Amino acid sequence: MKTRLIISVGAAVLCLCQTGASEAGTLLSPYELTTQVYNGNTKQSTNYTVDPSQGAPITNSLTTGGLSASASAMISPSPSETVSASSGPGDGSSSASVDLQYFFEIVALTGNATQLSMEITASGGVTQTLVTTGNSAQLTLTGFSGSQLLASACTFPAGLGSCAAEGLANQTSFSINDSELLTVGVEYSLDMDLFVASYGGGGTKDSQSGYIDPIISFANSADVGPYGLIFSAGVGNSPATTPLPAGLPLFATGLGVMSLLGWRRKRKNTTAAA
Repeated sequence: MKTRLIISVGAAVLCLCQTGASEAGTLLSPYELTTQVYNGNTKQSTNYTVDPSQGAPITNSLTTGGLSASASAMISPSPSETVSASSGPGDGSSSASVDLQYFFEIVALTGNATQLSMEITASGGVTQTLVTTGNSAQLTLTGFSGSQLLASACTFPAGLGSCAAEGLANQTSFSINDSELLTVGVEYSLDMDLFVASYGGGGTKDSQSGYIDPIISFANSADVGPYGLIFSAGVGNSPATTPLPAGLPLFATGLGVMSLLGWRRKRKNTTAAA
């Protein structure tokens, strides 16, 4: 569906926990990233590096007249991708794509197992396209034994293309909690590939979008500690969390104190009655 231009970025880090905190360790392959946007015949391919401590999005966007396209990726706190493309109401087309591949490895700290069950949780999706190139979201796991498509979403206009011919699922979204038996000490990669296209004309505006966001975890919580995870440098593995309102912890503490006082008062009254 598109031509890829890949640039490697970064080194590697050792994760001694399940969520992504890291220390210097065994080197893994750096992550590889490309973003690409088109407006009509105008093409813009850009590759970015980002400060891993910031978690800022890596964004490539282009606006020309009534056409716009944007491709964005994040590597921290966890890998994610989003794309959007819009056209119209005048004649014209636009498209956006982003491809992020990052590497990870299970390392034995105190454990001696050769294989572990790992869970790859991910969601992704694309809108229903009007363009014959189709929209797609793909998540692929690659190891020493080859590549495996874990999940996909794909849309074509009715009668104007086939998701099955592309080896993809004919659906607008996916949500998986996939269990994989992976070998300790072997480098694996997850490849997140996202593409959408739009076409407007005849007074009609067309807007398309897509996303992917995977997380890797140990299927057995007892494996956290005896084993760790290595990721390409800068790549996190922690889902973003919504911070608590500033006053909520203090409010909870107040409720706890009030409950304790109430319990002591009730106990004192009960003792007096006895």
